[in-house]
Amino acid sequence: MKNTSTCPKCAGTEVKINTLGGYQNMALGEIYRCSGCGFSEIWSSKSHHAQVNALVIAPILIGLGVIGVILFRIYANM
Repeated sequence: MKNTSTCPKCAGTEVKINTLGGYQNMALGEIYRCSGCGFSEIWSSKSHHAQVNALVIAPILIGLGVIGVILFRIYANM
């Protein structure tokens, strides 16, 4: 549907990209949906994989940073 703009199920031409955003688009990729029958296709790219990796790695690094600050303050007061 991305390349042809035609639904393979019903041959409809009203194909729209999911513009809701949020975690679903970031985790899955671009979602193309036929307005006629509701058939959907998911297209993933390297940029989507990079976003998912950033979404996973950032909280881990933040958590490690917080633990590091706490440990530094504990040992600095000894």
